[in-house]
Amino acid sequence: MILLNEEIKQGKRILAEDCSSSTMDVDTGLYPYVDSFHTTTGAVCTGLGVPEEAIETTIGVFSAITVLDKAFLS
Repeated sequence: MILLNEEIKQGKRILAEDCSSSTMDVDTGLYPYVDSFHTTTGAVCTGLGVPEEAIETTIGVFSAITVLDKAFLS
């Protein structure tokens, strides 16, 4: 977290990516198939310690359907 904040103070840009969908978010996900982390944009602040005012741009990518793999559900 210290390294990220130092880079932000120097004006460098950071790319944070999450490969999970919001349907797996611990607060807004499809229980009981959730994970123990947040997958929304706010997770950059809570998970990485990046201040809210440092976020310049958010790009959201979504699919029209959600598929839960049988192996994941077992």
